[in-house]
Amino acid sequence: ELVMTMRLFEPTSAVISVIVVKAIAKSSSDRGTSMHSYVEAILLGRMNGELIEEVNLPKKMAETIVTNGINDHVDEIYGCEVVLHYPNLYAGTADAISNFDSKMAVLDFKQSNKPKQREWASVNEYFLQLCLYSMAHDKVYGTKIKTGVILMCTPNLLFQKFEIEGMEFENLKGEAMRRVDTYYELKNNS
Repeated sequence: ELVMTMRLFEPTSAVISVIVVKAIAKSSSDRGTSMHSYVEAILLGRMNGELIEEVNLPKKMAETIVTNGINDHVDEIYGCEVVLHYPNLYAGTADAISNFDSKMAVLDFKQSNKPKQREWASVNEYFLQLCLYSMAHDKVYGTKIKTGVILMCTPNLLFQKFEIEGMEFENLKGEAMRRVDTYYELKNNS
């Protein structure tokens, strides 16, 4: 009977799978947070001797983003971790506002466990986020941001750049604002 009781408490493959998925998600999140910190330190010229000597995956990912997506593309950084708000509607923090390929742009640094395709819903959600940041910046600072750029790196150091501008950017701004409106309609009706 004791053996039977112990078997009842043995983890099933489903339980083990959930534990593994949660561990992977946490590892991915931690790696992304560290990578963001390194990118910001590089962009702001805060790489002290200790950080320069450090060798780890998030730092290598940050360096990959800077080498492939920042150097030769960014003329000026206006801010990193820019706290933005669209008055009375929403707030958020953009990774960077910069002059990217001679255009004022919102930048978003992402880490991904595997490469993504532009057509995927997740990339579209990232674009919507950039649209909201740009509209908030435009509203508060009187700018006219017309470009959003996602700079992404995988743990095997595969770099990807996704850029949105022109009519696609303007159309997604409309979709983003409709989502904000829907949120408030649902909130007010509940």
